[in-house]
Amino acid sequence: MKLCVVAPQRSGHHAVLHSVIDQVDQDGLVYFNSCVVSRSLESGWSSLHRSGQIVRRTADASVSAPLLADWQSLPYQAASFERPDHVVQAMTRRSRLAPEVDESWHTLFVTRSFLNWLASTQVLLARRNIPDDDLIAEMLRRAADWAALTDLGGRMAKSDPHQNRLVVYDDWFRAPTERAALAEWCGLAEASTELPIVRHYGGGSSFDLQKKRDAPSEMDVLGRYLEFVDDPVFRTTLARAKEDQTVWPVVARHFPEQASFQ
Repeated sequence: MKLCVVAPQRSGHHAVLHSVIDQVDQDGLVYFNSCVVSRSLESGWSSLHRSGQIVRRTADASVSAPLLADWQSLPYQAASFERPDHVVQAMTRRSRLAPEVDESWHTLFVTRSFLNWLASTQVLLARRNIPDDDLIAEMLRRAADWAALTDLGGRMAKSDPHQNRLVVYDDWFRAPTERAALAEWCGLAEASTELPIVRHYGGGSSFDLQKKRDAPSEMDVLGRYLEFVDDPVFRTTLARAKEDQTVWPVVARHFPEQASFQ
């Protein structure tokens, strides 16, 4: 299995990915997290996972070097990319996301329903303590990236469902059948459909952080936006997103039940 995961931040893609890679032989797995598009996997990662070990990019090279040895011979290889603008540009041009990511790799697109993704993104960005106008502008920029990647994932999964798959985090979290379908697509036999624990890396949950680490089913990830219905920043961003023809048609196409939200 060679699996390339592409997703916007706050889409829940780490949880989705771990529901797959946690079920394989860890001695045969290497995972490059949060890679830079177009750079080699060996140099473009922010954290490296192999044989149960996790190494941060800031670690000394002597620590990561043994984990990189002969990694391409391992039966399970995975990499994630979290810059939708760079991903869409590369894939539209039919360029490789990394030199090692060739036609033998499968691509898993992970997205999240727009309102829940927007709420989670606002929580993340609000920690920067930036002015509201700047916060709204950044949320709108990221909304355009969310839309571009969601739309691309939908089209590629439809044109070649064997090679590409689009997973909506909300559906994956809600339904064991969705998790089972993903495991089958990844070639996992008799896979568990339990939700994975919340990871320390990747920021955890925007709302719960690590509070529900061992009880992910208790997180209210499907109704995050309900906490923001009266928030002026959220409502302003939403109103402007509805006027953006690169964003709202994608919301209406993939999440029609949210397109009429007022």
